[in-house]
Amino acid sequence: MSIKMAELIRKWMKLFHVMLTRDIRSIILLVTFQIKMFWYKQKNIVMLHFFDENVRKFPEKPAIFYKDEQYTFENVSDLANRISNWIESSLKLGHDDQWELLHKVSVISNDEQQQNQQNNNGKENIIQTKIYQQFNDNLQTTQIGLMLGNIPELASFLIGIARVRCSAIMFNTNHRRDTLINAFQATKCQIFIFERKYLQAIKDVAENLPDIKFFLYDRDLIKQPQRQQSIDKNLLQIDFNYDGMTRMDLINVSVDNDNENEKHLQFSKLLQTYPTTSVLKKYPYKFTDKMIYIFTSGTTGGNIKASPADNVRQIASYFSQCRAFDLNSNDNIYICLPCYHSFAGITGLGYMFIGGITITLADKFSATKFWKDCCQYQCTAAIYIGETCRYLLAQPYRQEETQHSLRIMMGPGMKREIWREFQTRFHIRRIGEYYGSTEGNVQTFNMTNVEGSCGFIPYYYGILCRLLFHVYLIKVDPETMELERCRRNGLCKFAKPGETGMLVGQIRPGHSFSEFLGYTSTKESTKKIIRNVRTKGDFAFVSGDLMEMDFYGNLYFKDRTGDTFRWKGENVSTTEIEDIISQFTKHQDCVVYGVTVPGYDGRAGMLATNDRQLNLDRFYQFMYERVPDYAIPKFIRITDDIQMTSTLKFIKYPLRKVGFDLKQTKPMDQLYYWNCQQSKYLPIDSETYDKILNGQIKIS
Repeated sequence: MSIKMAELIRKWMKLFHVMLTRDIRSIILLVTFQIKMFWYKQKNIVMLHFFDENVRKFPEKPAIFYKDEQYTFENVSDLANRISNWIESSLKLGHDDQWELLHKVSVISNDEQQQNQQNNNGKENIIQTKIYQQFNDNLQTTQIGLMLGNIPELASFLIGIARVRCSAIMFNTNHRRDTLINAFQATKCQIFIFERKYLQAIKDVAENLPDIKFFLYDRDLIKQPQRQQSIDKNLLQIDFNYDGMTRMDLINVSVDNDNENEKHLQFSKLLQTYPTTSVLKKYPYKFTDKMIYIFTSGTTGGNIKASPADNVRQIASYFSQCRAFDLNSNDNIYICLPCYHSFAGITGLGYMFIGGITITLADKFSATKFWKDCCQYQCTAAIYIGETCRYLLAQPYRQEETQHSLRIMMGPGMKREIWREFQTRFHIRRIGEYYGSTEGNVQTFNMTNVEGSCGFIPYYYGILCRLLFHVYLIKVDPETMELERCRRNGLCKFAKPGETGMLVGQIRPGHSFSEFLGYTSTKESTKKIIRNVRTKGDFAFVSGDLMEMDFYGNLYFKDRTGDTFRWKGENVSTTEIEDIISQFTKHQDCVVYGVTVPGYDGRAGMLATNDRQLNLDRFYQFMYERVPDYAIPKFIRITDDIQMTSTLKFIKYPLRKVGFDLKQTKPMDQLYYWNCQQSKYLPIDSETYDKILNGQIKIS
């Protein structure tokens, strides 16, 4: 009894210490953040204002280091101005005052308004109308698609597009065939700009693309860092009336014949002929302007969707991270994650756009080059996802891993099991673990280096916590993953310390960073909203992520729910992959889900099908041509044990629970795994099963 009492006293003493240190600091940061965001909103200060001020203050300061090239803030601005002038004068696009007047439409139809009034009233109806206004606003913009890798010019394209109040759609450079077609269908691009190395991917699906203009960008034709570089001497070789390629041009274009395609290789040089001065028109920039759209499969399944980030989201993301992790304009942040994801494309580039921070940009993550790059460019911070940390630990020792200048690494997904080892081996003083999602209104920060935690909720303050924080942990049924509600009032039940719950964020229209912007599809947007969470009539964004909270309020990521799994740092929509596989199996039953594999972060894709005639070699080739490698199933189970509900929906929980465990499958089942050394699917027997578990066989 005395031991239990001593333990209880120790816990409460530690909690009191947490309240005096972490909580007080967090409340101060939260209040100052809200004041700052309110000030920016009142003054209508947008991302472009921050960037232009950085260019004015230090034009010669390095904005981007890329390989052996250096781009100053003035370099980035000059190309951005050329791009915006091209969009304004040549494409005749841009959301000026006249455009606003012509395109101002009712965001909610009369039928929807009438239905809302019938089903809801008072405050609930007002909140719902504002939420739907956000969803419909996503369609009221001119969208320009970008399929560019991690190149410095991407920053200029984003600024140039924003300067004329258009929106950039960041296409995933791994998308091919079906997934690429789905991406076009999820947006309404009027212009599409892509790097030359993606020409074949675009050409492959040209017949299924919308009837828009396509522009091929070849950065090798023009090297932007030389600001004084003269424009092409022979201006007669440039077609000043060039207006891009059509679908038919893409079908007929040759990937390898430069002479034949000389006309379509001129776009980069053509941009150099436009002035570096600002655009001529006055644009009524707004705090809520949509800047960038990022593709996400989300947690509701279905085809991929595009989620917007407005000025509010970009500015709030920057300042919240800077305050949580003590970043400043003297930092140099290493970015090796793909910019088509929000962490690098919105937050990462935002460090430079808004804070005037130098960034070092890598083509892609390389475990062998990571520490070398950090040393060479004298980086002081770096971003990560959990998978990259595991890859770094798997590398043999190299001298650079302890000679760098990094004081902090920031990102989501570092496992508690490797946290201390990572910090110790690589001499990283601080891990800035946090939680966030592309489309979500939920963001939490681990500001005190608690191992494995992605943030906290100070639940012990009761009603005060719920007034200050819009983030809650809701109880769920462990098998169905449905939210648990109180029978008496129908409200959600809150998870207690030690319980697993679903992370949700209350939607508070008008409050910075708590609004849910939705997707380009209103139908898909509504799937992410739940009602009656804490009080009758309130609305919340449901993340689909399961968390566990300890006694001190620290959050620990447990799993993802819904029809999505995460593998190699990428979200994979199971419904989308199932649709593609059914084309190959002639619509035989097929179920895709994620399974855990020892030694790997996230979940590997697994296919369960009743097609016993499945040709594994042809199946892989079919998938390889249509989806990214991370979305191809790594395990296959041929079985008759696929259950369905009365509404003919597949029940995935039993399949996911069994995974590729030989002991739990039926005798007639056939199990296969992807052998990356032999590049083929091989049967799983007891020996190979044990080797997969102990890491002797690699599946990726």
